[in-house]
Amino acid sequence: MHETAKEQKKLANTLRNARRMNLALAYIKNRHIFVQGNSPLKALVLSLYCLAHRNSYESIGLVFNVGRSTVLDTVQDVVEALFYLRNDYIKFPSTEAET
Repeated sequence: MHETAKEQKKLANTLRNARRMNLALAYIKNRHIFVQGNSPLKALVLSLYCLAHRNSYESIGLVFNVGRSTVLDTVQDVVEALFYLRNDYIKFPSTEAET
């Protein structure tokens, strides 16, 4: 079965995003950002959930079975880590042709 160019591009984007996610997870792990002894992945998922849904820290804590202050601390740590990695994720055009 042959893949179309569109399918190949979608696969390439998926792999690129997976590499970026692994880079973020590695950085978060090295910074020892955890959620009450759980994995860095849970910290990243909790933070992305919080940023996407904009619910209260208390209601997000109920979803992830952690306290409000744990949600707040975790989100702050992960956002700081993502800010540090921003140049790996955000590319602005440097020439007129790229705009």
